[in-house]
Amino acid sequence: MAIQTRLQTRFVVQRLFAVVICLVLGLWGVYDYMVKIPAQTRAHARGQVFPLVKAALEAPLDSPTRMDTIKTAVTVVQEAQAELLDITLDQNLTREQLLAAIEGIKESTDQQWLAILAIFKTALAETAQRTATQPPTDAITLAFKLAEAGNNAVANIPPPGGFDRATQWMFMLCLPFAPYFLWGLLQARRRSFRLDDDGTLHAPGETWPREEIDDIDMGRWMAKSVAWVVHTDGRRLKLDDYLHRNVHLIVGALASERYPREWDAEAKRLGAGEEEGEGDAPAAPAEHPAEASTPEG
Repeated sequence: MAIQTRLQTRFVVQRLFAVVICLVLGLWGVYDYMVKIPAQTRAHARGQVFPLVKAALEAPLDSPTRMDTIKTAVTVVQEAQAELLDITLDQNLTREQLLAAIEGIKESTDQQWLAILAIFKTALAETAQRTATQPPTDAITLAFKLAEAGNNAVANIPPPGGFDRATQWMFMLCLPFAPYFLWGLLQARRRSFRLDDDGTLHAPGETWPREEIDDIDMGRWMAKSVAWVVHTDGRRLKLDDYLHRNVHLIVGALASERYPREWDAEAKRLGAGEEEGEGDAPAAPAEHPAEASTPEG
């Protein structure tokens, strides 16, 4: 019966496991780089606005530093608005540019933040003009509640670490290895070997008749489960039992035919006792001296 090889199950499992691990690590890196780190950066930046606005809105009316606190908060709010709209504070924008900036905000998830900044700016302007006899306006009250809630929610969020993005690049570099391992598995699956009953060896892309197989190199078989079939023209064909099942039967068939005193049909090295058993049978023990001679007279 012909001997046909197929991929070892452990090899397939290991390659698929490597593909899954590379995909998981790579996609994890992409998510952190594209979503998590930018979100943490935005949350930290916005967290710096809330406490300044809160401090300006609740500053005592008779405090000597009240106006400076309000000016600082106004500056921070204006910078946040300019950054969100991707404009500069001293830039003379045309109507078309302003509309384009607003449209960009509408298409993103920053509409709510832009609205909060507008409320803060209005409330800070009214706070700066407020006197001791005037109660807080609705805008001031709403702005204070928003500032207090935001301060409690995001004021303590730290900025991303300096090496966070570089670390995620290391994870993302795992992605190209997923198709590499998958391609290697598909290539290995296409490679198979068959040894016919007449001794013909079929390999990927070539066929070696029995008379063209000159030898088999078993030098690394016991250590690595790898053998090389040698063609009469000197070419060598590698057989690896780690990759393909039933390779040991092909190797055993070729090796036991050429070295019957060293290898059996399953590519197992024969022991000293088995080698002795295949040689000549030991000589029969000599006759007892008493039986070999006849006593005189």
